Amino acid sequence: MKHLLYVILISLLCACQPAVKEAPDVAKDEFTCPETRPQICTMIYDPVCAQHKDGQRTTEASNCTACSDSDVMTYRMGACDTSP
Repeated sequence: MKHLLYVILISLLCACQPAVKEAPDVAKDEFTCPETRPQICTMIYDPVCAQHKDGQRTTEASNCTACSDSDVMTYRMGACDTSP
């Protein structure tokens, strides 16, 4: 009987754990530029799709190049989709 009480108590405690919430404003494949912007970037070409403050998206040479522009807020790996 004592063991059953412990099992029920542990089950209730586990059920009371809060659900983990993800940040709703940024997609999983979207990265936010750091507060401190890079001043110098290497010449590595690994294109990203950068989103600017005004909502415009542009393809940049790398995440470093994209985030060095203070107008860029987030980026996604890979070039921007060019289809209408």
